[in-house]
Order: sequence, then C-alpha cells, then structure tokens
Amino acid sequence: APCINACPVPPDLFTGRKALYHDPETRSVRNDSDRCVGCGECAKACSNLRTGVISRYENGKPFGICTLCNGDPQCVMHCSYGALQYVELNDDTDFRKLSPEAIARKLIWDFYEIEV
Repeated sequence: APCINACPVPPDLFTGRKALYHDPETRSVRNDSDRCVGCGECAKACSNLRTGVISRYENGKPFGICTLCNGDPQCVMHCSYGALQYVELNDDTDFRKLSPEAIARKLIWDFYEIEV
C-alpha cells in the first residue's frame, strides 16, 4: 500500500513493521500510534495514489484507517439497509489499487465505451 511505503518510520526490529502495517489476519492497514511520528506522509500518499480515506488529527497522527473491526466490521452488522457486505479477498485485484474515480472511469469505459 502506498501509505505504508510512504511511512518514514523504520521497521521495528522485533516485528519488522513500520508505524503503518498490514494486519496479517484482516489484511487491513493498521497504525501503531506509539511509533507514529505524525508526519502525514501516509495521508499524502493515500490522497495522491488511492482513495484519500486517511485524515489527520491536529497532532498529525492519522485516523480514518479502517481496521475492519478486527474481522467483524460493525458497519456491515448495523447497516439498516443491508447495503454493506464483508467479503474476504484472497488476491490483489486491479480495483483494489485504484482510486474511486479511476474505478468509475474504468467501469464507464467497460460498460459504455465512453472515455471520461
């Protein structure tokens, strides 16, 4: 993930993780707030190369990173319309690496052959 690559915090000697890392169980991006230096590089990378979901507190530390509630996403459970679904993916699909705008452009092209 670009946010993890952008994190300047060196990997921990014991865990091998930077301040941002992939959770091996949920595959979500997690933040170790004790190690985070609040530089904002993760938020910049997310904004420029992905969805821009990472925001920053006043101290510079990131928030808005979905942890998938440790494998039991509460948003899915509590969506009164049943519009959300938790699906485990076993591969890195092309769409996971695109911003919402890029996904929309690709789908418009695939369905209507209109370039936007």
